[in-house]
Amino acid sequence: MGSEALADGSVDREERGKDRVEEMRKSFYCGKYDVWCSKEDKPFMKCMEDKMDRIKDWKDFSKQMELHITEYTIPQYQSEDKIEDQVNIWSSNDCITAIKRYITRYGKNIRGNIEALRDILKIAHYAQFAYNKLKEELNEGDVYNGEDEK
Repeated sequence: MGSEALADGSVDREERGKDRVEEMRKSFYCGKYDVWCSKEDKPFMKCMEDKMDRIKDWKDFSKQMELHITEYTIPQYQSEDKIEDQVNIWSSNDCITAIKRYITRYGKNIRGNIEALRDILKIAHYAQFAYNKLKEELNEGDVYNGEDEK
């Protein structure tokens, strides 16, 4: 699809717009590099590498979450003589309320850097609780079925 030149040699704006839309359909915008590119372009390849880094970052974060649960949450709320897992009786809305509490505290850095980072882990943990509880409340399964995603 090419723009047709008018009698005076100029190109009709509407045609230029259509060409631009067609060009955009064949490409995507990479915000990190502030460019439009096709799948063959280097920025596209870099963006794909960045997406893979996001998966690695998530796996690293997941390891931190596991440590947070085993080294902080379980010792704080469970012992041999008592189990105070209040989240068991919460709704998804209660979990969202807990998330809001930590979001409100974010940036104040009153308790130091490590506690600020721990608060982010708490937000993620409450988000996981909210996700599971909402699935139960809605009588739904997971959003993505792992077998379909392969």
